[in-house]
Amino acid sequence: MNNYLETGIAIALIFFVFSTVAYIFQELIAINLQLRGKLLKKSIQQLIEAKGGLTAFTTSLLSHPQIETLNKTTKSLTSYIPAANFSMAIIDLVCKQAGINTGPTFAGFQAGLQNLKTTNPNLETILSSIYANSNNIQTLQLEIEKWFNEYMERVSGWYKNNNTWITRLIAIGVALVFNLNMIAITQEIFTNSALRISLNEIAERKVTSAGTTATLYNTNYVSDTTALNKKYADKLADSTTSPTIKETLKKEKEAEQLKLAIAYEDKLNSIKKEYLEEIRSKDLPFNWECQPFKKIDPVTGKTVNKTPVDFLLMITGLLIGAAGISMGAPFWFDLMSKLVNVRRAGQKPK
Repeated sequence: MNNYLETGIAIALIFFVFSTVAYIFQELIAINLQLRGKLLKKSIQQLIEAKGGLTAFTTSLLSHPQIETLNKTTKSLTSYIPAANFSMAIIDLVCKQAGINTGPTFAGFQAGLQNLKTTNPNLETILSSIYANSNNIQTLQLEIEKWFNEYMERVSGWYKNNNTWITRLIAIGVALVFNLNMIAITQEIFTNSALRISLNEIAERKVTSAGTTATLYNTNYVSDTTALNKKYADKLADSTTSPTIKETLKKEKEAEQLKLAIAYEDKLNSIKKEYLEEIRSKDLPFNWECQPFKKIDPVTGKTVNKTPVDFLLMITGLLIGAAGISMGAPFWFDLMSKLVNVRRAGQKPK
């Protein structure tokens, strides 16, 4: 029974490692293709406009100093907009609809809503209901922030759903590149006691250092850039700041943003390398020893053609590997932790 438990722990470890590798690839793709920023821009358009089509109000919102200063460069949109920035930008633009450029006021917001009826009736209806539940400019700002935060929670769900196909493609790619044939790997682990014990020791270390493992998921590129955005947002949005100083601040921010991106990518690559090297040093059948249609005969040591059964088992094993990777590292880490705790409880005291 202990052999089955140790095999289960080893398999959970392998899935955890390669799920982490897949997650790292997905993060790198999301950063370089600006997937979060593109979805955020599309979501804001959908929030402001009832039937699509970029309106003048949405264009003004995206180029407003409270939001534009969050962008990494002039050609990209930030991956995260604080609710306070969004709220202040909305209030300022609605007040300007009434021709008020001296600063946002509660009465000016009401006057701006009247002019918004013709240009953007969908937004006017929503903001009018928010205005009706507010007593002053401060409560109005808080109500708009609440509306925006609730919407962003749904956007987070859309991001995960929209990128499900990316996750699956990456899982298939990782399984193929590393020859993650889980049928062959499971057989090797179960019959090789030294390998099984070695993998269980690695799993024990991973579970013991759970805090280090969680850092990868608790600290991501979006949260890291939030502090940087806040650092520059007020100064860049301040109308009293001279254009020359603003230009200098923008260059400083872009330089820091670049350093942050490089540091984050280096961190992801170092974790990927560390995890892979730790288990690839074992006698596991990773990588392709020969062509997919060939195999090494265990008796003669020569390369021979695979039989149809061998080929079917390989495809099945790779599909199992890809399916397991797509379930995500947090799932496998949780399962691995539970199995390790069961193994610890079953060990006899010395």
